[in-house]
Amino acid sequence: MPPLKPAIVKTHWTLLLVAGLAGGLAWGVNARVWMRFIATRPEFSWSGTLIIITGFGVAGLAQAVVYLGRRRLLRRPALTVLRVIGIVLLLPLAFGAGSIAFPTIIIAPLALTQRNWPLWLRRALGVVALVPVVVVSMSIFEDFSPGRAAVGTIWFLLTYAVLVWAARFSLAPQLDGWTARLTPRLLGAVALSPVLFIAVMGPFL
Repeated sequence: MPPLKPAIVKTHWTLLLVAGLAGGLAWGVNARVWMRFIATRPEFSWSGTLIIITGFGVAGLAQAVVYLGRRRLLRRPALTVLRVIGIVLLLPLAFGAGSIAFPTIIIAPLALTQRNWPLWLRRALGVVALVPVVVVSMSIFEDFSPGRAAVGTIWFLLTYAVLVWAARFSLAPQLDGWTARLTPRLLGAVALSPVLFIAVMGPFL
């Protein structure tokens, strides 16, 4: 994936925000139906469903706001604030049956877009991002017939591919020519590694 560059689009900002919200809500419905499809003991509640769909809508709206900030070429402090908010508002995606794969939504965009990071670190993050995907896929094939498992797995991969694509608006670097020195980057990677390990392995510990 090439570095994320500010796109010059003539679409009015209100339409982009509405599209972000509507797209998030629609993808929340898609995710909720998938959760029901792979559930071994299907359960349904309006409250749980509304929480999941609303969380997706908020996440979609947040990524649209960050995209607008990039398009308007906001200065680093302002865009950094938007990016942090965008990342925080991805947290509702951790609810429901797909929660085990939430680390992939955060880690995969870093591995794909942070081209200033050491290659070994990006490859390591890519491997870590794949762990939840493999675990969920194996779980689906253990619980269902091959045909249904294949459908559920492909559905899962497509759903999370779109989420990774959207999350990159917050997680991709700001292309303004500024880069941190190598030492702070390495220290940040070391500090972040325990958090990534807990996020990925926590459900299995």
